[in-house]
Amino acid sequence: MSRIINDVENGMPVNYVFDDKSVEIFCDGFGPSMIGFPMVKLILYTQDIPNGPEDTTIKRKVVGRLTVPTSALLQMANSVKQAIDGNTEDMTKAIELTKELILSK
Repeated sequence: MSRIINDVENGMPVNYVFDDKSVEIFCDGFGPSMIGFPMVKLILYTQDIPNGPEDTTIKRKVVGRLTVPTSALLQMANSVKQAIDGNTEDMTKAIELTKELILSK
């Protein structure tokens, strides 16, 4: 079943339609990328945890490639920055809690 999110951008209504075939991709980071104009090509990867001290190679599996207009990526980066700037205290608390959790193991 489809899901629709209604929004307004620049005074115009926008409908985001999520059909059953849309995919969600998780990644740990971005690999070698081509950043330029008019497009940016990003490599998305997940990273395996080393199996011990003798495992010295970082293993990253490419899970997707994203090609997006440079202007859209910059708009997204600005939106992320604004969200973080407006929520710095909570973000700092979340980071500290995550560090405590990781260091306690």
